[in-house]
Amino acid sequence: MFNRLKYLVIAVSITGFNVPGYTDNITAVTADPFPSERPGQYVYYHDTRRGIYGSREPLNRLFGILKADNKQYIINVCNLKNTKSYLFLGHYILNNGMIEFLTESIQGDKKEGAAIMAELLNLMNYLGSETVKNSIKINNSKDLAVKSTWESYRREHVNRYKWWIPFYKLESCINAESDIYGDKNYTSFKLVCFGMVAQNDPDMFTRINKLPVYYKDKVADKKYIIPASEKTTVKLDNVSFNLDKNWHYEKGDLLNGICDTYILKNFTAMDAQIGVESIELNNIKLDNNIIDTFVSTLQYQSCVITDTVAIDPEKNTLSLSLWDADSGSSTFTKYISLDVKKNLLTTLNFSAIDFIYYSNIDYFNSILNTGFNN
Repeated sequence: MFNRLKYLVIAVSITGFNVPGYTDNITAVTADPFPSERPGQYVYYHDTRRGIYGSREPLNRLFGILKADNKQYIINVCNLKNTKSYLFLGHYILNNGMIEFLTESIQGDKKEGAAIMAELLNLMNYLGSETVKNSIKINNSKDLAVKSTWESYRREHVNRYKWWIPFYKLESCINAESDIYGDKNYTSFKLVCFGMVAQNDPDMFTRINKLPVYYKDKVADKKYIIPASEKTTVKLDNVSFNLDKNWHYEKGDLLNGICDTYILKNFTAMDAQIGVESIELNNIKLDNNIIDTFVSTLQYQSCVITDTVAIDPEKNTLSLSLWDADSGSSTFTKYISLDVKKNLLTTLNFSAIDFIYYSNIDYFNSILNTGFNN
């Protein structure tokens, strides 16, 4: 999958964390601590820890993990000040009841990369140990906050977890007590985006070298205001809802999995789209409720901006923004579960360029918050 990436072999480095239930007579066998994740899934954290290399200045770097093929993992570290990056290839082993990460090769400055990886192994050991320790609570909670002591750095943290986040399940890490510089209550490690690379574009993971830029609040700029138009009732897949004459019907291609949609294109080729999809549940396991099933698909999106994820169990809705790291643009997306009838899950899928959506929140909400008849 990643044959195009050229790696320079370096000396072996390992770190590890305990995995309950493994016997001590098993030695140095390849292991996968994240069996639920699929090849191509990844996460990126913004690492702003202080004092790691004896400096009060935050690190300000991206730390990404990608699951590759054959139980291999790729780690990308990118300095946001100069976009200098280091790419590591490795795999996990089970050694006497310990899960350890074995670094096989590196792309980038060999000497600097070896020093960075030595510190990262400590970080990965801490993250892995804390996730294992709190795994039952994480799986049984929607949003879990846990006090934690990082022994290697003698620091107290508050770690926040969400069950739907891939790999370590960690959303953020906050310094709970004063560090060696007297600072506290600041976020030192935060998940910024996650998703899955496309099979035809595996290098997308390595092209992420900046923080996502996106909208989250109403935009006051009147440049992209959608004009008033005559109201109309439309129907897609036997679901009726209200739009206006700004929207245009577009026939789908069912053979290629493309549903019929209505398109809004006042400012671009596609400002927004709305469609209805019915999914057969014969081979799909519903979780405890429909919204949890929706949420479990988050990690299979291309690139989800973590801060934009909003889940409403009462309304059965999931909202998020998807980021294109190459263009820097973001797309607001909302999924609404309409009903389950005769083994069919019917969903409404809406997406819009984020600055157009946030320039017209009231307009779009008048559509999305209105009842749908099916």
